[in-house]
Amino acid sequence: YVQTKAASIGGITSVVMYYRGGESYHKYAPWLIETGDKQSVIDFAFSFGLLTTQHMDELESVIEQYGVTSFKHYRNYQGKLGEMFGVSNAMSFDSANLLHIQQRLASISPKLVLCTHCENADMLRDIQEQMKNEPDCNTLRFFSHTRPDYLETDSVLQAMYLNHVAGGNMYVVHLCSGSSVDMLEKTPWLCENLTVETTPHYLALNEDSPCGLLAKVMPAIHTKEDSERLWEGIRNGVIQTIGSDTNP
Repeated sequence: YVQTKAASIGGITSVVMYYRGGESYHKYAPWLIETGDKQSVIDFAFSFGLLTTQHMDELESVIEQYGVTSFKHYRNYQGKLGEMFGVSNAMSFDSANLLHIQQRLASISPKLVLCTHCENADMLRDIQEQMKNEPDCNTLRFFSHTRPDYLETDSVLQAMYLNHVAGGNMYVVHLCSGSSVDMLEKTPWLCENLTVETTPHYLALNEDSPCGLLAKVMPAIHTKEDSERLWEGIRNGVIQTIGSDTNP
């Protein structure tokens, strides 16, 4: 109720909320819809995290019964899902798994959307291990350096190509880096059935903003030059949407 009331005050008339959990879709989907019907003051929809092998088994039924049209894939959680959600049937979220998901959704309907968080998990963990004992780590600039721009760009490029192979329909969430804009401009042949989003915090803030770690998000906020490049991506159509990506 509070989230949708706040949205309405800001002039927002509909929201799409991500929900992720290790349980069966059929356990929480009816509860989410019932709660939304009772409490939301604006239009709402849900997009579900695609996390377990059970979720894969339930795809057709949850699409048919609840009208779900998009699912979310977290490349940064590769190999960590079981630990994070306490489930034994977590998907690996490696590249083979991504391709399999893209192919599966495309086989059900070309209109289904896979929303993809793109960061190279292998390089991310290697960098964080190297930097874990660095001094002066409590700054937004330091956090930016633990998740550098090329982690995103590398991951977006691979996900785009696999989406091309699968004939899928992909939505790249919260693009954060100028290097990703550079790459997208050079690969128009991979941008078919691809929608790219950025978010206000990447456009309005940078690693030197006075808010500091209050702006700690994943992927990280980077430099002023990255923000300017994202604006250029919006102007030239490489980035098609601006989303809020709120995660209260």
